[in-house]
Amino acid sequence: MFSLNYPEITDESNFTYIASIEVIDLKPVPSGMIQRTILSSKYAVFTHKGSLNNLKHTYNYIYGVWLPDCGYELDELDTMEYYDLTYPVM
Repeated sequence: MFSLNYPEITDESNFTYIASIEVIDLKPVPSGMIQRTILSSKYAVFTHKGSLNNLKHTYNYIYGVWLPDCGYELDELDTMEYYDLTYPVM
């Protein structure tokens, strides 16, 4: 299923996750925080519906089904998740 050398995402998969906020002014950040600029590019946007416990299914669809058939090549850019004010707070 994953013909582009992307392993299937499971409950045991490991990720580096950075909680972020958009800023306008690039002042130095406090100690222990990092600053990252998101490069301008074409990004595919997907909407996950349902529990975050099932987010792996959305990622497996993106990398295992959509990406091999879309005609685009994945670049070495960050993957982003966006949560707006409608996201339920736990």
